[in-house]
Formats: sequence, structure tokens, C-alpha cells
Amino acid sequence: MSRASIQFVMAMVVFLVLFAFLTMALVIQETYSSQPPEAFEFHLGNDLERIAGNATARTFSPDGDVFFAAAKTRVRVWLVAKKSYPWSDSFDAHGAEIVSVAAREVETGDGPAWVELAALARAAWKVRFYRVRPGPTEDIALVGGRWGVDLDLAADLNQAQKETTLGKPDRLLYRPGTVERTAELVVLFENGWARRYRVPREGEPELLPWFSSDKARERGQSETEFLRLHTGKIDDASISADGSLLVTASARDRRVRFLRFEDDFLGPESGAPDEIYVLVAASPDGSYLAAAKRDGRINLYRVEGAKVEIRRTLEGSGRGIRGLAFQTGPDRLLAADDDDIRLWDLSRGATTRRFDAGRHPLVAWRSYIYDRANKLVAATEDGTFHVWTLPED
Repeated sequence: MSRASIQFVMAMVVFLVLFAFLTMALVIQETYSSQPPEAFEFHLGNDLERIAGNATARTFSPDGDVFFAAAKTRVRVWLVAKKSYPWSDSFDAHGAEIVSVAAREVETGDGPAWVELAALARAAWKVRFYRVRPGPTEDIALVGGRWGVDLDLAADLNQAQKETTLGKPDRLLYRPGTVERTAELVVLFENGWARRYRVPREGEPELLPWFSSDKARERGQSETEFLRLHTGKIDDASISADGSLLVTASARDRRVRFLRFEDDFLGPESGAPDEIYVLVAASPDGSYLAAAKRDGRINLYRVEGAKVEIRRTLEGSGRGIRGLAFQTGPDRLLAADDDDIRLWDLSRGATTRRFDAGRHPLVAWRSYIYDRANKLVAATEDGTFHVWTLPED
């Protein structure tokens, strides 16, 4: 082979190699540009130097796009955008320390949905409502409390009910609304009691009784404004995404309970004297519930009719569980400890994926569906937002 032929072959080889590398680079660039970055970093203002150190309550909006953190009387809001740096704002929400916040979406039919925040001030026995509307860009429009209307939790209570029976208000939970049903706010109290309020899009919240359904009356139950779920403090509670099931856990009485809203059925207590439950989660359709124990193990229960049966126990990592949530169905469960979040395939009882949060303790997180893609968003103690794409299978 002549020198010219050899040079031609070498030139072709170099060209093909360069072409292959260029094609690969374009594919990688396209792949990563079409996916959201895995972590957002934000710098907190003076009111919230560190989320874990100062915040008394925090939550994500149902779609995971807005993050709220309350410190004393102020609330800071972060817009966790998909492809841009999180933008934040803050406002004075109460004249007393905020101990719990809850968020829900409010559809208006005019542009993006509003996110409504309910903030509970324990000492004042009041809930104040705020609405945030994320804009198309990095913008948040804050709308004042429900036109100046507060929910006074003590308006119809005497002193004995406040101090002896209920204890102070401790936690808020939204029950999602539907086309036929107005959203509700469930308020949990220190001594294991619960009350519920109808929360319309406009106007004042309205106290609702428990056991008001026809099936409850058939069982001989009388309407009541006070529901005793546990004999002591409720350590965790969860309402299924479809609003059908309320699940609660108490370390004091070492029990897990569920209430089915449709027929006001209060299920039997689950648990054992030697087990301490600290976290619970309800599956999106209310057919399963998960309960995490203090030793890191997780019990999976099937809720069917008047029965609740244990189906499986997950051994976990041996460390304490800090967060628990079903993903998009009853077969996949997310469990967070100090270091990472594990995705469980409940049909096999095995971990299928782990999400590393950078060795920083989690302070809040949520699994959600956005633009037909499963997402997992978390905030960690070091002041970082993490956004992961969850596997579809």
C-alpha cells in the first residue's frame, strides 16, 4: 500500500472517530438538557439561616413546585422551578409562633392553580390562610389571608375543653377536594383528638361533625365534633391522595388507626405493646397503609372493609425513618432515613433504588407526578433542593 493510501485510511479513521465523539456529545447534551437538574442550591435569608435549625414547620405544595418553611411568626416561600434557580420571598403570617403548615392546590380556571397555605399558631389557637400563585417565570404573587378571615379554633370551646380535653392544636392536614366534595382541613390536638372543617374556595371555614353519614347512623354512632383517635399525642398522620383515608400513629399508646371518610368508619387499632410507631403513610387510593417503627422496620397493611391486615414487614436500613410516602400506587413506597431515600417494590419486599441527598439530613420531601413524569423533590439541612426523576417501572 502506497504512502498516500495509508495517509488516506488514517485520515478516514480520524474523521470517523471524531464524528462518533461529536455524535455522542450531542446525544448526551440533548439527554441532559431535556431533564431537570438533580439539585438546586439556595441561600437562606436572616430569618431562616438554616432550615433545620430555625424552622418550626415546613411543607411542599402537592405538586412539589413550592416549598414553605416557617420560622417563629414568618413564612418563607421558595418556587422550586424545574430549570432555573429557586426564587423566594417571605411574609409575616402570624403574631404567634407557627407550629404546623399544610398546603393544597386551588383551581380557579384562570391560569395556573393557586397554592393555599394554612398556618397554625398554637398559642393563639388560630389558623391563617394564604394563597401563592406561581407565575410563568420566577415570580410568586402572595395573596393575603382568606380576605382577612382567620379560623379561630377556640371560638366554640370552653376552658376545660381547651386545657383538659383536647390539649393545644398541634398539626394540620388537608383532605383534597373533588368536583363533588369541598376540601377539608383536619386539625389534630395534643391529647389525641381531631376536628374537621370544610374549607371552600372563598368564604369562611365551617366546622363539620364526624359520623354524619347514613352508614354511621346505621351503626348507631352519633354525630360529634370531637373524635378521639389516640390516648396521647399523635406523632404522625397522613391522608390519602384521593381523600378517602386518614391514618394516624401514636408512640404513647403504640397504636396505628385509620378512618375511612366515605362511611365514617373508624378502623380497629393495629400494633403491639412492644412496638412504637412514629410515621405513617396512606396509599393514593386508600387501600394500603404503611407504618414505620422506631427501630426502622416498616409494616405494610391492607385496608379492606372493616379489616386491616398486615401483609409484609420491611426490614429497612436499621436506622430511624424520617419520612414515609407511597409513590403513585400501593406497590411502591418511599422511605427516608438520615442519609438517603429508598424506593421499595412492595410486591417483592426489596429496595429498587436509593437517592443520595449528600449525607445531609432531610427536612422535607415529596413524591409527585409532573408533566407525566414521576418526580421526587427534597430539601436537606444544608439548604439544598434535590429533584430526581423516578423510574416508571
